[in-house]
Amino acid sequence: MKNTYTTVLNLLLFVSVLLTGHHVRAQVWNQLGSDIDGEAGGDQSANSISLNADATVIAIGAERNSGTAGANSDMGHVRVYAWNGIAWVQRGTDIDGEAAGDHAGISVDLSADGNTLVVGAFGNDQAAINAGHARVFVWNGTSWQQKGLSINGENAYDNFGTSVNLSANGNIVAIGTPVTGGSSASPGYVNIFEWSGTAWVQLGATIDGEASDDESGSAIDLSANGYTIAIGAPSNDGNGTDSGHTRVYEWNGTTWIQKGLDIDGETAFDFSGRSVSLSANGNILAVGSSKNDGASGNIDIGQVRVYEWNGTTWVQLGLDIEGESTGDLSGCSVSLDSLGNTIAIGAYKNNGNGSNSGHTRVYDWNGSTWLQKGMDIDGESSDNYSGYAVSLGNDGNSLAIGAIRNDGNGSYSGHARIYRSCAPTTGTDVITACDSYNWIDGNTYTSSNNTATHTLTNATGCDSVVTLNLTINNSSTGTDVITACDSYNWIDGNTYTSSNNTATHTLTNAAGCDSVVTLNLTINTVDVSITSTDPTLTANATSANYQWLDCDDDFAPILGEINSSFSPSENGNYAVEVTQNGCVDTSACEAILTVNLHPISYSTAKVYPNPANEQFIIDFGSKLPLVDVEILSVSGRIVAEHRYENEEKVLVHIEEPAGIYLIKIETSEGKQIVRLIIE
Repeated sequence: MKNTYTTVLNLLLFVSVLLTGHHVRAQVWNQLGSDIDGEAGGDQSANSISLNADATVIAIGAERNSGTAGANSDMGHVRVYAWNGIAWVQRGTDIDGEAAGDHAGISVDLSADGNTLVVGAFGNDQAAINAGHARVFVWNGTSWQQKGLSINGENAYDNFGTSVNLSANGNIVAIGTPVTGGSSASPGYVNIFEWSGTAWVQLGATIDGEASDDESGSAIDLSANGYTIAIGAPSNDGNGTDSGHTRVYEWNGTTWIQKGLDIDGETAFDFSGRSVSLSANGNILAVGSSKNDGASGNIDIGQVRVYEWNGTTWVQLGLDIEGESTGDLSGCSVSLDSLGNTIAIGAYKNNGNGSNSGHTRVYDWNGSTWLQKGMDIDGESSDNYSGYAVSLGNDGNSLAIGAIRNDGNGSYSGHARIYRSCAPTTGTDVITACDSYNWIDGNTYTSSNNTATHTLTNATGCDSVVTLNLTINNSSTGTDVITACDSYNWIDGNTYTSSNNTATHTLTNAAGCDSVVTLNLTINTVDVSITSTDPTLTANATSANYQWLDCDDDFAPILGEINSSFSPSENGNYAVEVTQNGCVDTSACEAILTVNLHPISYSTAKVYPNPANEQFIIDFGSKLPLVDVEILSVSGRIVAEHRYENEEKVLVHIEEPAGIYLIKIETSEGKQIVRLIIE
């Protein structure tokens, strides 16, 4: 099948360079997983290979495998592997031929989903000796189960199953043989079958070769829907002995009708049709002529021609794609992607990595010419025969190559390698950072940079060269100088009641970086304490402005009272507004009660505790014959009156609200006023 593996590239970089006379597109073929080696020496594994559509499943034929312990010479087998994201893991057990000499795996093909497989065994004797057959298998999730009966050749020595091919859905199978009944004069034939739901039913009549010894059916390929088939006949003599030709047929619902004329080889002994491949729609055809001598007469250099159906005839796309050098046998195997825009060409006798190491080249159609995609994919070492079989994924970016003489698991054990291609990609990593940036290359950059590069592996396994475009913006610092009264609520949400020069807060500056602000706060306070020497009040603040206030008149300013001391003319409650250090504050109210009272002539009595709660002691200093005590509120209301005879100390109890009270004591020796605070 022509298969697809979808890749995502950041930025494709296609570079054309002139190399050995042809253009090469700057892409890289990277091996996917390890080599898939044959089971044992002599297996010649990968004589046939097939990828499914997305190149996640591969079928590998080893026609010379001899089964367990080599007990069945050339029985042949097929192994199927699935890609698990890390490695190729065998899917199910070996699909062995039925008996020695079957050569099972001479040909294989997978359906698009990789769940249907056809295996050709040209030496099988089930119908008759060497009649050959093909078997179709379906993967049920755990094992390969045969789908229908074996499809046998018509005659002994037909070698039926030399070539096989499936439609994309696996429900149409084409089976070819280059001989008929073992006769050297046989033209070869192809039969096509369709699955009825219970059995394989032949679709139309047998498609025979044109003439004796044509070897028609040596190579076949179906379109995706199975209703177009290309058939190679490399020994046809239409343009000279063994010039070869290819015919394309379409199913019209009742019969196979040739589509266009024969596509003949260029000249005698070209063996054109040694390999064929169709695009998914059947309108693009690749034909390999492995023995063509090229335009310069390089013997057996090999050639591939690609044709497109224009509605009436097959028209060649671009020039011949020739092998690299004499004896390459380029075109021994070919494979188109689903669109027919990419072609893989095997040349198993190429000497690029040693004699007969073999190689594969892949080409893309650019609309006017075929450009090589990536470099040659050479065999591992001399005599590998790499390129003996090739298979492309549907998108042309996945490729399987068979090297039947590789010695990885014994002499001529053979192996398959799977590759994925990609173009190197480039990209720019645009970054804006603050102060410094630790990039993917492990370096820390402290200044802007637009030259640093780093190479990563992109989604397809190729180099992705990233250029750094870094802009470094710097963080900033600043100081917020503030003078405030009493307290300040700063940008950090905290309220400061004292000066502070250590608090910090981080903002975002215009460049998007940190801006660290340090607070430089001066808290100024106002001394609003008052010294009361009733009836004079003195503000304790210095270097300040003063305005005395009448608390009892809603704190109305008292005209002209702007000095630090104030002696009211009447009893009441007074406060001072002080302006100091740029701040303004007002004191608590102080009560003045002694205005217009007679001068105190008696000062022996003491009151304690002061402040007091509900009771206190008045100590007269000595036992007095008669004492009158009057307790007044600041408003002048008489709270209590007492007369004491022959008392030195008395305990007084009052039940009044907290506040300031005056105790007026009158004795025969004089009068005394004591201020009492009730809490």
